[in-house]
Amino acid sequence: MTPTWIKISDAKIAPRPSRPWIKVLDYVAANTRLKIEAKGTWQYGTWVFGPEGSADPILTASACLSTTAPVGALLGKIGGSTSGRDEAKIYTLGDWGLIETDDKTAGPLFLAVNVPAGTAPVSADELSVEIYDGQ
Repeated sequence: MTPTWIKISDAKIAPRPSRPWIKVLDYVAANTRLKIEAKGTWQYGTWVFGPEGSADPILTASACLSTTAPVGALLGKIGGSTSGRDEAKIYTLGDWGLIETDDKTAGPLFLAVNVPAGTAPVSADELSVEIYDGQ
């Protein structure tokens, strides 16, 4: 059955050098379905990134929050903290992503941009994110 999506939050996301994860929801209950849509761009050096990140082979994700997601991609996690890296499952969201929690997964929703620690954008641009609950 196709869920009915109800918008529950908006957020602005850009890389932050000091705390990579930004808390956007205080609590996501177990057995919840979230749809996350993002648009916009931000710039680092000569690269311009959208929510999908970059597939440029010169950019490596080895020092990023997720080593498997593209550099610059929008990420999400349920639970953990604003500074933790390996304390919760990390979801690669891009411009449209779905997070479904099971009966053991609950906690705050954090979003981040997949960049190496200390990366700061050269502009004030951000990704605009909308979060929906599927009922």
